[in-house]
Amino acid sequence: MKNLKWLGNVLFDKRKELVFLSAFILGWNFLVVSQTFSKIYNYSGASQFRNITTSNYGFMIQGVSGDTTTEGVFFRSMLVSGFDFNGDTLFYKKYNSPAWNIASLYDVNTILSDTIFIVGNERRFAAVDTLFASLWWYNLAGDTIQTRQFSSPYYTSSNDPANSSWWMRPTSIAKSDDGQFLYLVCRVVDYPPLQNSFIVMKLSAEGELVWTYHHPFDENYYACDVVMHHEGKPWVIVAGVGGTNYPNILLGLNEISGFAETEIALPQGLASLNRRASDMIMLEDGIVVASVIFGEGSNLTPSMYKMSYEGQLLWQNSIPNGERIEQENDHLVQAQDGGFVCAAVSFEGGPTTGVPDDYNYVYRTWLWKVDANGNYLWDRKFEYLSLDSAYYNVYTFPHDLKATTDGGYIVAGEATTTCSNFPSCDEFIQQGWLLKVDACGCLVPGCDPNCIVSVEEKEEENEKEYFRFGPNPVGDLLNLYIPPLPFSIKELTFSLVDMNGRKIKDFQFQYDNTTYMIDAQSLAAGNYILSLTKDGQVLQSERMVKR
Repeated sequence: MKNLKWLGNVLFDKRKELVFLSAFILGWNFLVVSQTFSKIYNYSGASQFRNITTSNYGFMIQGVSGDTTTEGVFFRSMLVSGFDFNGDTLFYKKYNSPAWNIASLYDVNTILSDTIFIVGNERRFAAVDTLFASLWWYNLAGDTIQTRQFSSPYYTSSNDPANSSWWMRPTSIAKSDDGQFLYLVCRVVDYPPLQNSFIVMKLSAEGELVWTYHHPFDENYYACDVVMHHEGKPWVIVAGVGGTNYPNILLGLNEISGFAETEIALPQGLASLNRRASDMIMLEDGIVVASVIFGEGSNLTPSMYKMSYEGQLLWQNSIPNGERIEQENDHLVQAQDGGFVCAAVSFEGGPTTGVPDDYNYVYRTWLWKVDANGNYLWDRKFEYLSLDSAYYNVYTFPHDLKATTDGGYIVAGEATTTCSNFPSCDEFIQQGWLLKVDACGCLVPGCDPNCIVSVEEKEEENEKEYFRFGPNPVGDLLNLYIPPLPFSIKELTFSLVDMNGRKIKDFQFQYDNTTYMIDAQSLAAGNYILSLTKDGQVLQSERMVKR
């Protein structure tokens, strides 16, 4: 690829080469043994992980942190971190500017070559509500090779930023089949008056503009969250976000001119039900789409469906007994067995005792899978808790999802909790978070007796288990899986006791069929007993080691 020669001259010193060689060896083991982990990263200030790319050495994460200067001015910095297959940090870098707030966006990334990653970010004047889209080229060490910036078609340097706003926010990026071109989608919002549409830009691999497609404005305020390149042309899902029916169409653009030449309506019966078709996978025999469906009481149920290239519905499915979700069913990947996995968010109210209802919400990461024919297979929920706080403003958000070479899945996002007596206390935790599960969606291996990753896992199965936990020894996070139970989980008490019989913590969880990721960083190294009781009777007791 001659156009990429200028990108190929990336030199690493010998120390870095050894790091990546070691990571590659780890990667070989990773292909054989399915790794699982959940980790939080205590960078300075609040932080989120928003993009994840995978390679032979591990994972590269792009995110954002909130920082405050000595003068009390708040600004955003961009994080770039590399991790091995155990979630351990290989490098950590931060990019900031006194004139700009820089932040990566959600799931806007592509792998250009074996050594080059591209990520879409937003850049904002430090004190002005005007956003510029930017692309950043990185090498394997997280170093920036180059950047490109793009502005709204209505923005000029003579605009008065104090009275108006012009947004160009990246929502998706893809590369051509031969890697010579990029296709960048940006949401465009211009004030006044409010207008909302999107732009697709075809760029060379070096970021030079080839053509622009600007979707027209209308009363439905069309937006686009995903672009793919398939069989010689770019495709986008156009989603209406302002009208009553939320129309969604599949749009194919001419590769040479950028004109819209193919338009496929969503299958009849789904167009009025689906809200913000937000991700897709294009296959030879059809397109698989991630979306949500309105239910009774305005509940939003995560949905996946497959349609032909003629617009015929092939299959559709949702999570059984779906609950209201706050965030879209955003991220879709194909499994090694041909099935499909989505990442959504379950939105639920938590306990109300002693805390205001209007603050007490729980947002849990919700992974779910269907097979190649759209049949439901499983769903898993994950919730983060601080060891030192009760339920209160718990958020576990997935901002990106990728399939991994061992058949599992990795999620990049944020884990957030607030202490139980807020606002009288000031404990607020918002941390970058990584979740790596196996092919069955289990963080604690063996969470589903009907889904087996290995023979060893089946042999270790205990039908009387009321909970599973790991790893053991425990590091920063204690991962505790509670399967579906024959009685209400609110009747149960989980206790953590040291070897002298001193009680460290009682947990009264609110949901079963959930994996709780409990921040154990403040727990002293040593031996403990984790036990489950009901009406004073011990149902299960396990020894736990904190390293």
